[in-house]
Amino acid sequence: MLPTRTALSCLARSCCINAAVTARGMQQLGLLFALEPALRHLYPEAEARAQAAAHYSAHSNTHPYMLPFYMGLLLNIEEQVAEGKLPSNALDTVRRTLGTTLSAVGDGFFEGGVFPCWALCCICFLLAGHTLPVILLTVLLAVALLTAGRALIFLLPQTDFWQLLNTLSQLTITLSGGIWLFSRIYEELLNKKRADIFRTISVLTGILGFIFCLSGLAADWRALNPWGLAARISFAVFALSWALYTAAQAFGLKAGRLLARLNGLISLLALLTLSSVLAADIFYASAQLPFEALFLYILLLVIDLLGMFAPVIYSLYESISRMRS
Repeated sequence: MLPTRTALSCLARSCCINAAVTARGMQQLGLLFALEPALRHLYPEAEARAQAAAHYSAHSNTHPYMLPFYMGLLLNIEEQVAEGKLPSNALDTVRRTLGTTLSAVGDGFFEGGVFPCWALCCICFLLAGHTLPVILLTVLLAVALLTAGRALIFLLPQTDFWQLLNTLSQLTITLSGGIWLFSRIYEELLNKKRADIFRTISVLTGILGFIFCLSGLAADWRALNPWGLAARISFAVFALSWALYTAAQAFGLKAGRLLARLNGLISLLALLTLSSVLAADIFYASAQLPFEALFLYILLLVIDLLGMFAPVIYSLYESISRMRS
């Protein structure tokens, strides 16, 4: 797999591909520009890099929102070609067929499905006099298409299955917390009965996140260092606690207040554990890396742990609010 810095550089450049569209090659120049950091990493010699870049000199075009997945798959094949596991002509075959296929799929899925559904939902909410759901739905769509969703489908072809489960566990639990917060806002401002639907969705999403987290931990716990293992175990325990707490609150169980206290305690312990892991990683890296690389390493580490910190902090806030009420 590519280094994190190289992968992020390619992902950032993918946003600029359509700025270099030409009538003859379409996305040809933009695609080569976006892949240049990866080619520079895979082929340190200029001659080999020029030969690899020649594979992308032909006509290339695909749907803009499917570009990250297209690039991720091409980079995965390019890595195998650079290691000698695949012949170089395999890349040309995949590039020609995959681009047109993803273009057709993207047109039907986004222009024929996602955007009309989003517009219809927004119109219905506005006609009913509800502005807040329209804003939240629009922000969620923008985040999915331009940031989190874009990064996810870019990394999908390059990521090991168990690593993907760990990422999905963080995303689903964060989504569960977001839906739970939305249900509280919806109940206070609009309708209490309909808020129960969002609570149920939040509970199911939290349970799914716990399953993802436990599966990923059971698969690769032997490959983790002690700090990473502690962080993953604490997050798995927190995921279980959050699922039980939301289920108790959503279905009105008698042990709701007890589970709120337990969830608050587990969230606090998870927060302390994750903070300790972050501090230990930074301390270890400061002794190994130069200052210029240390700043980038800390930034990438914080981004990586943000998926764990965000739901834990919100869960702690939710438990404290519940105990005070």
